[in-house]
Amino acid sequence: MRSMMLIGMVLVCALVPAAFAAEPPPKAPESQPAPADSVRAAELRIYDAELARAYEAEARRQQEETQARLQDLRAKIRAMTGRTDVSADGLRKLVQTLEEQREALELDEAGAQARKAALEDALKAAAQNAAKSVEGDTALRELRKVVDMREAQLSRMVKLNQTGAAPQSDIEAAEAELAQAKVNLALRQHQAALDQGVDGMSALNRDLVNLTIAEAERMARLEFIKRRLDKLGEAMPLLDDLDGLQGRLQRDQAAADFAADKAKLAQWKAAHKSQDRVDFTTTAPATR
Repeated sequence: MRSMMLIGMVLVCALVPAAFAAEPPPKAPESQPAPADSVRAAELRIYDAELARAYEAEARRQQEETQARLQDLRAKIRAMTGRTDVSADGLRKLVQTLEEQREALELDEAGAQARKAALEDALKAAAQNAAKSVEGDTALRELRKVVDMREAQLSRMVKLNQTGAAPQSDIEAAEAELAQAKVNLALRQHQAALDQGVDGMSALNRDLVNLTIAEAERMARLEFIKRRLDKLGEAMPLLDDLDGLQGRLQRDQAAADFAADKAKLAQWKAAHKSQDRVDFTTTAPATR
């Protein structure tokens, strides 16, 4: 009995260390990881967001300042030129068009002056020829004598009628004869004028009148164009400034939009606790 108890105690002593040896040793406690969003990283993200907003505000301020300068310059050019469209290209094209119109009118005026001088010479020569021909017309001289005789006869009849020596019917007959003599003279003068080409002189006179009217219209147009070019000439030196401000406004717009994108990116990084910093060394893309 005692021997069996001894055998049991030996078996227990042999099995207990083996059981403890089979169990794994307890693990050592793991160290806690460092927090990803450290205080320093949070401060940097806030700094980046504030810096991005400051960049955007400055870019927008610069854009508004350039816009205001451009508006002031456009208003000044409008006052000088009297035009609503004061784009540099539009004003340059207008000046070119007006100068071309002025040259065309001046060319027309030179031709018209030459034609006018020729017409005046032709009319003068025709009038001299007509006068010589009329002076040499025997029929006209005789008809004028008849008219003079009929006027003298009528005068005598009036005096005789006043003394009672001639009836009223004699006065009426003398008046009728005078009227007929004047009609005959007028008909002969008309025929003589036709013979001497007075109709041609009338045509020349009509051409001269038309030229004079056209000249007045042309000179009025030239004067208007001259005044317009004078006003535009005063504004032309400002067009280079206008081009410069328009180009600068485009660059300021691009810079402001670029800064706005940077600000949005910085806010997103701050909201999502990103470890990446915003790159402020890059600039807005160049604009033409």
